[in-house]
Amino acid sequence: MKTKVYLAGYSGETEYRKYVKRMWGDVLTAFDPMTEVDAEIVAKAKNRSLTKEEVANIVISDKEEIESSNYLVAYVERFSAGTMMEIMYAWQEGIPVYVISTKESMRKDVWIDYHTTKSFKTIDECFEEILAEIVDKATNSWNRNI
Repeated sequence: MKTKVYLAGYSGETEYRKYVKRMWGDVLTAFDPMTEVDAEIVAKAKNRSLTKEEVANIVISDKEEIESSNYLVAYVERFSAGTMMEIMYAWQEGIPVYVISTKESMRKDVWIDYHTTKSFKTIDECFEEILAEIVDKATNSWNRNI
């Protein structure tokens, strides 16, 4: 079973999500909440015209996807309340939280830093670390079975 990574970040950060899927999609499952949601719902969310029921469905679904993930990776180049909530929720659930930002002010923000397992300046650094951890876990598991 592939390692699942929940791709958190501002909804407009589409290039980051596409890049992750293109580069590492063959070795891990990159869950993109922005493409897994109905396009009509995404448009309504951007226009702030969702019903209470639609809002609840999105949040509940996102929480379930976070719970079923091995990692939450948050690309934080700008503030997003949803991303901050996803970070905190994953942390509360005991899921490793990896934050990527070129901005030290974002990586070192007190609340973000507290709820972050590891932080990175680039997407590549983050996913190289995740891949190294996957290999390390597989190697350790294999060694225990010898």
